[in-house]
Order: sequence, then C-alpha cells, then structure tokens
Amino acid sequence: MARIKFDHRLRTILICSLIVVWPLVICILSAQSTWTRSQWWMKINLVRDLAHVGVFFVLAAVIWLGLKCGQGLSAWLTKLARHRTWIAFSFSFLYAVGDEIHQYFVPKRYANVMDVGIDTVGILLALVILVVWERRDRIRFVGQKIASFTLQYLKQTRFNQTSA
Repeated sequence: MARIKFDHRLRTILICSLIVVWPLVICILSAQSTWTRSQWWMKINLVRDLAHVGVFFVLAAVIWLGLKCGQGLSAWLTKLARHRTWIAFSFSFLYAVGDEIHQYFVPKRYANVMDVGIDTVGILLALVILVVWERRDRIRFVGQKIASFTLQYLKQTRFNQTSA
C-alpha cells in the first residue's frame, strides 16, 4: 500500500482552505430554520451539545493548525504563529457569539448563551489537545525530572531513616 506524502505547501493550502470553508459550513447549518428540533436525533440534548462541541473543536483546530503551517512563509505569519493559541481562541469564540446572534434572526431559531458556553468547551478542548501534543516532549522531560527528583528524595529519606 503506497503512502501518500504531503509536502508542506499542499498541507498549508488544504488547512487554509478549511479555514475559509468551515465557518461557511457553520453558517449554512445555523441558517436552516427546520434543522434544530425536527430531526429525532436533535431532540436529544447530548447529541445537540456534542454537535456544538465538535463543530467548534474543528474550527479552533483548523485555525491553530493553519497558523502553525503558515509559520515561516512570511515574517508577519511567523509573528502571528507565535500567538496562534490566543488567535484561534479569540476568533473561534467571537464566531460562536456571532453565530448565536445570526440564529436570533433566523425564523424558528433562537439565540442561546448556553450554546456559546458549549461551543467554548469545544474550542478549549481542541486547543488544550493541540498545545499538549505540541509540547509533549517538553512535558515528558519535566515529568522525567520530577520522577528522578522524587526517587532521589525517597532514597535519601530512606537512607537517613535506616542510619538513625
């Protein structure tokens, strides 16, 4: 089975196109007036809430990854990429607020502040996973240092107790 190798440019184009397309998908889904409660599966609050979390999880992840892929392409993108977590959070959160305002004007839909909170859970979940994944080697190194220090401390305490 042949493995497809993505080069950096293709990956950047794919992610940047998702940055444009995904908010449009959210807008189209929230503009449908008959979608929310007419389907049986949307009557289950857990499914509806997970849909909110998933949609904004993807939005925050795509923005974060797009800024990371753009790093090194130009000087201003490199500067933006340093703050990609805050930019991804801010844009995604503002889009969630804007989406609820948009739903207020759609017939048979309503704006709900609770939905913005649920969207924020998806945003934060995506960003925490991406930041931890990016820093996993650093986190592993700190964990090893803490474990080494703890073992050394326990050996010293045990030695001091046996010699006394």
